[in-house]
Amino acid sequence: MLLEIDWQGAQQVRQAFPAAVGVFILPPSRAVLRERLNGRGKDDPAVIERRLRAAVEEISHYSEYDFIVINDHFDAALADLRARPAPPGVVSGPGDAEAITGARERLDPLLDAARRRFAESLTDPGSSFAALMSNARLGTAEAEVLAEYLPAQLSDADLDAMVQAAIAEVTSRPTISVMVASNTYRNPAMLTKIVTTIDHISEGRAILGVGAGWAEHEHRGFGFEFGAGPGERLRWLREALPVMRGMLDGTDPSAAGEHYHMQDAHNVPAPVQKRLPLLIGGSGRKVTLRLVAEYADICNIGGSPETVRASDAALVGHCEAIGRDERDIERSIERGWTGDDRA
Repeated sequence: MLLEIDWQGAQQVRQAFPAAVGVFILPPSRAVLRERLNGRGKDDPAVIERRLRAAVEEISHYSEYDFIVINDHFDAALADLRARPAPPGVVSGPGDAEAITGARERLDPLLDAARRRFAESLTDPGSSFAALMSNARLGTAEAEVLAEYLPAQLSDADLDAMVQAAIAEVTSRPTISVMVASNTYRNPAMLTKIVTTIDHISEGRAILGVGAGWAEHEHRGFGFEFGAGPGERLRWLREALPVMRGMLDGTDPSAAGEHYHMQDAHNVPAPVQKRLPLLIGGSGRKVTLRLVAEYADICNIGGSPETVRASDAALVGHCEAIGRDERDIERSIERGWTGDDRA
């Protein structure tokens, strides 16, 4: 039986039939997808934009599938699909180790093409920002492909820096960041050095994106300290931010706190940018947004429009309390797209 369904339907099928095999057909790039939608001549620009946003949401789930086919040319994609039969009796679910091994063997030939497609999409004149999600997801073949093809979930704790460096090398326009790095994954001085290096590779296009961290299973899986709860991780972040900002600004900061201890942390050579932007992710109104007011150049807030408005109002209040002009902080919003045209 062959079903052509969206990712929600695929999840339901997988739950009902664990032996089902999922194949995700990817466009070569967002630019090509836009060109194809425009070429149909059926929809006005507003509809096309909605379809593109829905496609981005759909694409974000393709790591959940067993096989990936890049639909560059129809005949070639069809041949590629036919050449990738499911291993008999092996594919029993996303967690099956044998299935992952088989998927990796079949996906390897696609990696080079995927990297090229991603690079092409970033060099599109309309591309101005590339941000990788920071989850240090326990390694699977699917996660590895996703990290290398689109800025999304990562397969290990160091891949984000490697991918950023690669993006910096093959592009000339987009600013580059992680949305956002968990402060718990790296010493703050080391993270600052990594981002400074990326700033040099990109000739001044890096942003240091950081947050307190939240994914407990990733910390347990990789052996990272997770702390007693959000409050402790926020205290760690509060200790880390002066180090990051000081190193980026060339003040050789020291730290002697509860969690971090360092002395005269040099950052030589300094970033290419006179002020390399510091982005803080999170919408906690009492602590996180206070840290944004104190240290950040950019904030990233998620949630509903009502949540975003309330968080922004809290940020404005913190800025007023410390005498900072809230207009100096650039806002970014993390918002999922359901594909519902009414949203």
